[in-house]
Amino acid sequence: MVDLGHRDFRRDEFNDFAQALGRVLLMWNDLQVSLGGIFWALTRIPNGLIPGAIWHSLKSDRAQREMTRALAQLNATGHVVPLPLQESLTWLCGRLDALETHRNHLAHTPFVVSEGRITVLHLGQHVRGLQIVDKDPIAYCEWFYDYAAALRDYAMALENALRGPDHSPPPKPGLPPDPKPPYGQKPLDRDLKDEGP
Repeated sequence: MVDLGHRDFRRDEFNDFAQALGRVLLMWNDLQVSLGGIFWALTRIPNGLIPGAIWHSLKSDRAQREMTRALAQLNATGHVVPLPLQESLTWLCGRLDALETHRNHLAHTPFVVSEGRITVLHLGQHVRGLQIVDKDPIAYCEWFYDYAAALRDYAMALENALRGPDHSPPPKPGLPPDPKPPYGQKPLDRDLKDEGP
C-alpha cells in the first residue's frame, strides 16, 4: 500500500495553512460581494433583487468585473458616472484582475507536507505551482488577505461615493508590497499607472 501521509490534509502540519487558505477564499468572496454592491449602485435600480439577479447570472468573477467596468464607463442620458469615479472603478477592477491570478495560484496548486513543512507538490511542471514554489504558503496567504481586505474596504467606500450626493472617490488604499515575483513574473502593478495611495 502506498503511504500518502504527506497528502493527508487532516494532519496537524496542515492546520495553519488550511486556516490561512480558508481566509483567502473567504476574503476573495467578500471582495467580490463588495464589487456586487458597486454594480448595484451603478444600475441605480432601487430594488436590489434585480441587479442581484443580473450579477449572479454570470458564473465568472471576471465577467462580473467586466460588466461592472462597462457600466461605470457608460455615458448615457441619465446615467453618467463622474470621470474620477470611473477612473477609481477602473483602477479597482484592474487590481482585482491581477489579484485573481494570485488567488488562483493558491486555490489550484497542490500542496503537501515535506520535511515537516507545507510545500508545493512537484508533479512535473504544474503551471500554478511553479509560480509560487519559492514562497512560504502561509505568508503568501497572509499577504493576499491583507491586499484583498484593503481592496474590499476601498470597494465599500466607492459604493458609498456612488450612492452619495457629491460622488467624490475615496483616496486609493495603501496596499502591501507585492510578494517577490518568481520566475520573471511581473508584479501586480505591471500595467497600471498612478499606483500611489
